[in-house]
Amino acid sequence: MTRTTANDAIAADAPDPIREPRLWCDNGWTARVVKNEDDEGWAVEMILDDDRHALLAAHDAAGEELARVRVSSGFKLNKATASAWIDADFRRPD
Repeated sequence: MTRTTANDAIAADAPDPIREPRLWCDNGWTARVVKNEDDEGWAVEMILDDDRHALLAAHDAAGEELARVRVSSGFKLNKATASAWIDADFRRPD
């Protein structure tokens, strides 16, 4: 009979690594190849798996960015939350 250490239990719960041409997931990190919006090239997006979030951004009619804030990945954008965000001068929603 062998003893299971805390590290062994954590390792057993960890998902299998993913190593695809444009997606890698391992050791708590996710890396994705994404289109670089600033030019015609590509970029690598690195995300710590425990730090999942979304970006909430507002642009004016000319396309200029007015605001950009991080929100939880579960944030729901709808008419009410959009209006509240605008009324709060684009401060990060709770």
